[in-house]
Amino acid sequence: MSRFIALARVFTGALLLVLLSARGSSAQQTTARKPRPFPALFGPTEAELNRPRRLYLSCSIYDAVDDNSFLSNDTDVLDPTLQANRWYTGANVSLAYTSKPRRNLISLNLSSSARYYSDLHEVVTTRHSGAFSIDLQPALDWRLQLSSTASYSPYYDVVLGPTGQGLSSADMPPVSEDASVSKQHAMQYGSFVGVTHNFAPETMLALNYGVRYRQIFEGADTDTQRAGVQFTHRIAKDVALKMGYGYGLATTGGGPAARPIRNNDLDVGLNYGKTFAPSVRTSISFTTGSTIVSAEDGQHFRVTGSGRLMRRLSPTWTAMLTYDRGLQVPDGATRPFFSDTVGAMLGGYVGRRVNVRLQPNYSHGVVGFGADVNPYDAYTATSRIEIAISRRLALYGEHFFYRYRFASDAGLPAQLMPSVDRQGARVGLTLWAPIVR
Repeated sequence: MSRFIALARVFTGALLLVLLSARGSSAQQTTARKPRPFPALFGPTEAELNRPRRLYLSCSIYDAVDDNSFLSNDTDVLDPTLQANRWYTGANVSLAYTSKPRRNLISLNLSSSARYYSDLHEVVTTRHSGAFSIDLQPALDWRLQLSSTASYSPYYDVVLGPTGQGLSSADMPPVSEDASVSKQHAMQYGSFVGVTHNFAPETMLALNYGVRYRQIFEGADTDTQRAGVQFTHRIAKDVALKMGYGYGLATTGGGPAARPIRNNDLDVGLNYGKTFAPSVRTSISFTTGSTIVSAEDGQHFRVTGSGRLMRRLSPTWTAMLTYDRGLQVPDGATRPFFSDTVGAMLGGYVGRRVNVRLQPNYSHGVVGFGADVNPYDAYTATSRIEIAISRRLALYGEHFFYRYRFASDAGLPAQLMPSVDRQGARVGLTLWAPIVR
């Protein structure tokens, strides 16, 4: 534990030094109406990102500590063999291919990660995943999106927060390994198809369908599907009227007693997005909606929505506040989760070599509806500092904190314990290299 405390102190001190330096440098920056791309030393340039065909290799190797006994008791320690103040060496590798023919986009992503515990003499696979997507524009007013994903993980992981619309987009964000809370070997498959037609520059109709299937090796499989349609019409420069409907179905193969969770999303309201004049440094956007959820004691109506406030503090620093209110059905759950989540992000550069990112989040929600609800609170926080050694090599350090508390175990999946405390730190090297120029 002393090693971890020393590492945390060094990392915290480095962050404070970077932030103080950034504050001093940002005060000397002049406001530009049209920000130019910042020429960071590490990673691809804007010209490389806009090439019609590219293949990138990214990999990292690091030393880390993972502790889920921090400020907790014995019931919180889900995997004491691997996560109770255990040091390990990890490695990640990913391959990303993108091809942009005229009016089309094709992408393929492959990734794999593993950890080695020297005192246990054991290699633990963290995750293997692959994703393929196609974005076609057969005509100027038509768009077709297709995607498919597959992944393997030996852990059950969940990020508590609204994800009711998560199957309505081809962009499915990967789940971080820091969100793992228990051992559970499983395969996950996902597919998405979406069609969009623009009747005019201000009028659009979109149809989509998404499905996600989780095959659990030693437990009940889960299946989540969602289909939706949305009509959007811009009624002002920054305001659009939307009218849509979505139907979601989540099932768990837990025997005849397990009932499917159904939700009807009434996506009727406004989309608002504006950049404040006379500068382009601040932008605000929000969406509104509602959902009707079928639970054991009947149907329940809830208002949903999201909001974003972003501020460009300087040409190289950005801050953002987020709010999301909506539904979530974690894999294996027999009751719906409904929550409000508030988040923040602060990120930027100190010179061309040093990049800093801080992301805290807080969620408050309930499991189930009616009188028999199970409230919970969840906290997550990640911080990262990256120092470029060269254009293709960088040194980084990061810290994460993950904590949640349920009032009881009512309605929780078998893999999700009522409370968890986790934190960890990593220090390592990351490599980026173009394979196709």
